[in-house]
Amino acid sequence: MLVCCIKRCLLYLNFSDCLRSLLLVLSLPVLTFNSIALETVEIGLLDSYPWSYQADSGEIKGIYPELLRQVEGDLKGSVKIEIRIVPMARILSEIGSSSDMDMTIMSFRPERAELMLPKVRIYRTPFVILSRNDFPVRNLNDLQDKNVAMLWGGSGCPCLDSSITYQKTKVSSHLQGLKMLQDKRVDAVAGPAIRLLGQVSNIGMQDIVALPTIYEWREVWLWSSKEADSNQSAVERLKVEFDKIIKSGALKLVAQKYLSTAQLEFVIPLP
Repeated sequence: MLVCCIKRCLLYLNFSDCLRSLLLVLSLPVLTFNSIALETVEIGLLDSYPWSYQADSGEIKGIYPELLRQVEGDLKGSVKIEIRIVPMARILSEIGSSSDMDMTIMSFRPERAELMLPKVRIYRTPFVILSRNDFPVRNLNDLQDKNVAMLWGGSGCPCLDSSITYQKTKVSSHLQGLKMLQDKRVDAVAGPAIRLLGQVSNIGMQDIVALPTIYEWREVWLWSSKEADSNQSAVERLKVEFDKIIKSGALKLVAQKYLSTAQLEFVIPLP
């Protein structure tokens, strides 16, 4: 367009008309750029290495943040993603009450679908019971009358509630639960296999912990709050790009940087 304007100036217009035309053309990109509003999407993630965590530098790192930053790049500056590390109970409270939090990533449970909207299926993974070698839980019946640590709003086991009597000790993080297991303040810890086994390795509990017992398989989803889904086009655009990235196989590529070969076996892609 600029070239055409210059040619027109040279062929037909006087100098003052040419100058006015050029100024008009040069102003158009600025007007177009300024007319695009940058939308911000607030995403709350659990403090759960290696999926999402805050490094000593203060930077939020992990598998989910890396995938979300890829999405932000693919959206080419039209959406800004702000990530916060937030406890499970607070995520559910903020998303359910339509506050500033727009999206999160966590496993699917029917009661969560009443608070927020599942948007993208990411992968399938087992949830397990971890116990001590000296007092192992080899099957679910061994939980009878045991004390099991689990996240607030998180990794309970509804399949056991009607048939096995056990005590639930609610904790704010899986690390807290594992340290309680290490100190014999609980008999077992319930939660996602990948996260628990990663934490076991990080704090050197491999020789203390018995083989895990699987109690449930779950799908992990990208979720949005109901209000954000109805009011923000940015949420829908983020969802579409995130779905493309997951279907491209990017999850496994990013996860290889953080997970051992044994842990990667628990990341089951979804069709």
